[in-house]
Amino acid sequence: MCSAMKTNVLIALTVLASIIIYMPSELQGVVFGRVVWGPLKVELIESIKKSLTPSEYRAPYIDYIPEIVDHGLPAPPLYGVIWALAGYFAYSASISADRVVFTAVVYAVQAILVLLFTVLTVRYLGDIKTRVLILVTLAFCSMYSIESLSLLPLVLSLLNAKRGDYSKSILYAGLATSISYFNFTLLVLLFFYTLREGYFNKKCGLMLLAGLLPYIAVYIVKPEYYVILLDRVLYRYYTPLSLYRVTSSIIGEEISYKISIALWLTMLVVTTALTPRRSERLLEHAYIVLLALYTLHPYAYPQTLLLVLISGLLANRLQPERYYLLLELLNATTIILYLTSQSPLSLNDPAQWATQARNALLLISTLEALSALYRIEE
Repeated sequence: MCSAMKTNVLIALTVLASIIIYMPSELQGVVFGRVVWGPLKVELIESIKKSLTPSEYRAPYIDYIPEIVDHGLPAPPLYGVIWALAGYFAYSASISADRVVFTAVVYAVQAILVLLFTVLTVRYLGDIKTRVLILVTLAFCSMYSIESLSLLPLVLSLLNAKRGDYSKSILYAGLATSISYFNFTLLVLLFFYTLREGYFNKKCGLMLLAGLLPYIAVYIVKPEYYVILLDRVLYRYYTPLSLYRVTSSIIGEEISYKISIALWLTMLVVTTALTPRRSERLLEHAYIVLLALYTLHPYAYPQTLLLVLISGLLANRLQPERYYLLLELLNATTIILYLTSQSPLSLNDPAQWATQARNALLLISTLEALSALYRIEE
């Protein structure tokens, strides 16, 4: 078996390990006869349970606007489609059964999709020897949130950008945003890059509309979605696992959040403006932008790091001798402590100790990457 095939099998096994790690306590009781390890929340299950009961099925974006637990934000459109699919199957299977069946069906739908999307994503990575560097994050983050499903369109977007097929790249970036809001970073970068370099044409415009079609559909069906989204982004002062958690204890949550938004938007503008004219450096630049904007993000949830690392693999920026493994270990520790702690937002809690150690490494990586940004145009 060739090394690439061995790595692909290892990645598939890692996702299976993630499925076991995040197995809900109800299912542990059925499979093992008891709860073997402490229950870890699964974002999709918790979000659906908050809005749906086994005795009542309501369609997302039609009967109500689904909200992602912990984020406090409305779910992106394709996230909501998966929500609707898993919720409907669970509702249909558990009408005359107990809560365990409801949980099992939702988890099974998510597990199948995550495994399938990951296997498909890995096929597009090619023979990248450093793929093993994402195993820790894949194990501890892929099954927590279906944000990991956006890895596939993200990779397809980056690979098409590398080949110079910007219309397809914009299409896939648009679809990626419908699963994770963070991917708007890449879409904005591609839009302004193609516009500046004269690559943006009618086909790119049509692909942009096609990529954002899920958002257009939501606007038609439930226009108040955007009112709620804008209100939460502007007025919900929340910096749970970001480096601003430290400043929030000094100057307050509201001011820290406003500073984070100002810095994030400033960095988005600056890094977009600095996009290199040489297209062969676009992939490397995209990774630097995603890394910097993840580090400065007011939420900076552990599962989102997977999107940054996958772009780093494609750009050949993840190197074994660097501190990426330590970063991933700290990130994994962060998500586990965050999900099991009683007060994970307190700076005196171990969850925040791991978080801020992770954020310090992210900041070091970002400063190094940004210093190299000015040398991209040699």
